[in-house]
Amino acid sequence: ILTISTRPAAEAPGDALVIGLVASTDGAGLAPGHGLPRRAVTHLKTVIGDLELKGASGDTTVLAAVPDVTAKLVVLAGLGELTSRPDSAALEDVRCGFGAALRGLGTKKKVVVVVPGSSTALVAATAEGVALGAYGIPKAGATGEAVSTISIVGPADAAARKAVKRAAALADAV
Repeated sequence: ILTISTRPAAEAPGDALVIGLVASTDGAGLAPGHGLPRRAVTHLKTVIGDLELKGASGDTTVLAAVPDVTAKLVVLAGLGELTSRPDSAALEDVRCGFGAALRGLGTKKKVVVVVPGSSTALVAATAEGVALGAYGIPKAGATGEAVSTISIVGPADAAARKAVKRAAALADAV
């Protein structure tokens, strides 16, 4: 199930909260639009610096016990360089980054993902990345499934809802 939510990311219930990490010449930083409380941001910035994270597309870092965040885990998903007007290559990096993060969360049932901005293109790239990244090939004799519920936190206008619905349809068709 893929849904869109306007609930604050830090308060959204889930097993994991996935936040974008963008690369820049000054080092990695949290992607815009996260809306996290100050204590959580301070903690994450310290961890990003201490671990010397780069924010390269596809890199993932899993953290536990982030202050003022309801989810048990916070996953920093590398999205590469992201500008306020991302081109097709940057949008592909967003898809790849969030897809990689979801592939690493196969045992989690409910995941919350924050859109790294406010454009419909970023909502679509985020939704497509997580929907396809959560796809798992069932193994013979296995019970259970991969991530079953994904909530995308970001804009919820008609265009954003349509983009999320399209991503869900693409994932179902695979």
